[in-house]
Amino acid sequence: MSSTLVLGPESRLVLVDASSFVFRAYHQSLNQDPKYNVRPSDGLPTGAVRLFFAKLFQFVRDGAAGVVPTHLGIVFDKGSRESHRRQLFPEYKANRSETPADLRPQMPLVRAAVRAFGLPVIELDRTEADDLIATYARNAEAKGAEVVIVSADKDLQQLVSPRVRFYDAESGSKGKPGYRPERNLDVDAVVAKWEGLQPDRIGDALALIGDASDNIPGVPGIGLKTAAQLLLAYGSLEALLDGAATIKQPKRRENILANAEGARLSRRLVELDCAVDLPVDPDALALPAPDGRRLVAYLKALELPALAKRVAKELSVDADGVAPDADLAAASAPVPAGDGPALPPFPATEPDAYGIVETRGQLDDWVAAARAAGRFGFHLHRGDGGALGLSLAVEPGRAVYVPVEHRAAGDGLFGGLAAGQIDAAEAWGALAALMEDPEVRKVGHDLKGASKAAGRLGFAIAAADDVGLMSYALESGLTGHELPQLATRHLGGAAPDPEVLRGHGRGRIPAESVAPRAAAPVVGQLADAALRLWAVLKPRLDGTPAQRVYEELELPMVPVLARMEATGVRIDRAALGHLSRDFGSTLARLETEIHGLAGGPFQIGSPKQIGDVLFERLGLPGGRRTPGGQWATGANVLEDLAAAGHDLPARLLDWRRTAKLKSTYADALLAAADPGTDRVHTTFSLAATTTGRLSSSDPNLQNIPVRTEEGRRIRAAFVAAEGHRILSADYSQVELRLLAHLADVPRMREAFAEGVDIHAATASDMFGVPVDAVPGEMRRRAKTINFGIVYGISAFGLSDRLGIGRQEAAEFIARYFERFPGIRDYVEGTKAFCHEHGYVRTLFGRVCHYPGIASGNASERMGVERQAVNAPIQGTAADIIRRAMIRMEGALLKAGLSARMLLQVHDELVFEVPAAGAEATMRVVSDVMAGAAAPDVDLAVPLVVEAKVADDWERAH
Repeated sequence: MSSTLVLGPESRLVLVDASSFVFRAYHQSLNQDPKYNVRPSDGLPTGAVRLFFAKLFQFVRDGAAGVVPTHLGIVFDKGSRESHRRQLFPEYKANRSETPADLRPQMPLVRAAVRAFGLPVIELDRTEADDLIATYARNAEAKGAEVVIVSADKDLQQLVSPRVRFYDAESGSKGKPGYRPERNLDVDAVVAKWEGLQPDRIGDALALIGDASDNIPGVPGIGLKTAAQLLLAYGSLEALLDGAATIKQPKRRENILANAEGARLSRRLVELDCAVDLPVDPDALALPAPDGRRLVAYLKALELPALAKRVAKELSVDADGVAPDADLAAASAPVPAGDGPALPPFPATEPDAYGIVETRGQLDDWVAAARAAGRFGFHLHRGDGGALGLSLAVEPGRAVYVPVEHRAAGDGLFGGLAAGQIDAAEAWGALAALMEDPEVRKVGHDLKGASKAAGRLGFAIAAADDVGLMSYALESGLTGHELPQLATRHLGGAAPDPEVLRGHGRGRIPAESVAPRAAAPVVGQLADAALRLWAVLKPRLDGTPAQRVYEELELPMVPVLARMEATGVRIDRAALGHLSRDFGSTLARLETEIHGLAGGPFQIGSPKQIGDVLFERLGLPGGRRTPGGQWATGANVLEDLAAAGHDLPARLLDWRRTAKLKSTYADALLAAADPGTDRVHTTFSLAATTTGRLSSSDPNLQNIPVRTEEGRRIRAAFVAAEGHRILSADYSQVELRLLAHLADVPRMREAFAEGVDIHAATASDMFGVPVDAVPGEMRRRAKTINFGIVYGISAFGLSDRLGIGRQEAAEFIARYFERFPGIRDYVEGTKAFCHEHGYVRTLFGRVCHYPGIASGNASERMGVERQAVNAPIQGTAADIIRRAMIRMEGALLKAGLSARMLLQVHDELVFEVPAAGAEATMRVVSDVMAGAAAPDVDLAVPLVVEAKVADDWERAH
């Protein structure tokens, strides 16, 4: 390859009509096995990208039309809809169909492929690719360079000259419909193809023939042979039109005379502009040496292993040592404006882009616009006391805020309503009718929170999508799913946090006191962002396994969790108050003991002072410094010292545990409870974990200790309302059952099917002891290994849990895998799959991404491997209980039961049930949970549910 950067007589420029080429690749991919056209992890379409990349790699390595390039330009069409041709003729290209849904999400990936080769993406607003190619070609030709134009567009054959060739690469696959060999056209070949016309007369011929693909009219009844005959006879289009009256054939003469102006218009439409402003300097198209690692990382991110291996081999790259491109792995770049309607930037920069509604007439107009659009983005703006208003975006860059409940400043916290707002009953009435309309799609973020707020106002939100959950279904483990993160990732601009409206520090004000006009730009952007994100994410979901996860496991959970959160769970204030005082007394006693053991008082909550006492004052062994220079005093350090027989570290651990129980649970639950109902309302997060498990916060009700006496006392403070009881239903050993299914372990399957104690059965198989004669210690060890294997336990971890040597622990694990080879195969196979693809799947199609699997840090990589091994098990369990929750309310309603679901704690569901119907409810709940995997997954082991009813949560558990 030439080292010359400046275009000149020794240069060879290849110009690729990228948009044309991508469409060709797309249609070619449709003739191939569908499994090669999607990314396996999430079903993202990649067929066109794969073929485009392969051909581009060929151009880079071997050239086109026998020409190995020194310069390469990949040119995209970004201006057909707004070009000067559309202004001349509004119907220009109006007959073209929309970009196929499965091609749209591939366009950003195509552009990313170009950049992976170290090449610029050439495109220009309101300018067609043909004109850019024409300008680059003439520029290079004038400098004496050789030019090859790669395209399927016959218009570009006008450019062919002694130094410019036209190359139409092979179309389709041999033996398949639509196959056509490549065409390499120089001047002589063009003249032959165009019936004797020189390239500079092709525009005249197209003006007569017309072009159905671009909706260019031409002259009816004129084909290529006739056009060529006429132009060769008259010399040019203008000469022909001027002398049309002399044409001998009457029909031909009449057609040309009647359509002369149409022919002139067509000539202007097909004429190439060879003098547009170039977005990239021609000299900057010098082809760099391919970066093999970058190209392989790109292909790995798109899960194209065969192509990655081929590229790695040809460029002498160790493919195994290359991690997938982390940014591209999510394939989440937005569809650029050039591949669809032109969009304003986000956030919109027009002065009135995010306005405000102040009259009923304005509101009616916006509601009508939303109905006409058939979908709109929205944000239900909330304050401490409830909903304050609603913003809606009917198209990208056009949104409005409808303030309803903003308050003016007053003598107290609030004064009256702020000026410029519609009557609340009128506004919410009109908005409620829109939000409940099943024919209009609503698009928001945090649909659960909006649904709760809407419920308090007396209306529901029908036919809605949540862009955060869309992102979660597509990219779990790759990115966060909050609106600011998504906007930055997909829209190229940050969405604001509405908390910015309130200010900071002493100047912070309630959301209700923010002036409506000050709120409008912020909440308008949120609605706008939601609508734009929907346009980016929905095409990626459509027709993929992620769509099913979104529609069947994510979206239906929104109303279920909204009702659970709104219901809350009742606490016994007196019991928690007594517990808090007991914890306080215990802390006081421990503080006295600790100070005595330390030889004097110090601040027990200070890690620095603890370190100074342990390792300087008392001189205990094993101290190590943190990067900040302080002594490390984490739980593992204190546990090691306590295990070595030192009393002070043991008392410090007791103090920390007790302080956490008091502050995090007893005191926090009392503070969180509604004073009018004594109910605590937690918040469940759908999109917080990689595996699909729910999380709980404000307060967290999923991490209450269950194995300590103190933890059990906290659970006992969760009680039923008068006339009701607490029902707890828990899956029995669900993850071990799923391991037996996934790893195909016959002995474990038999034990579960027969109801045999699985840990005794495991011990029996490992140690050769009859099941009914397994001693307690042996069963305990088998139980530890059983559960440890699910979580990828190491010999070090097992030795620590069992209090045995590491070698003995390693022998236990080896014996376990020897007795259950299916589990070993599952573990190793899952790790290998995750290393190759960067993700694992649950039985219900949920994809759990683990990009850290390729980490160069061995400790980190092994930790991620353990997560990946566990994820199909834990994720499937999470999917199963979600399915049970989604079905539960309907089943209870059908049975005429009025139980209310209160909590989900991983494998457990907690209900509040009328005492009179407790037994019937328990049967329905157990049946729904036991059958939650069916009919989609036929488990090889039964799901067993243990349910119990009592007056409080602890006794029901």
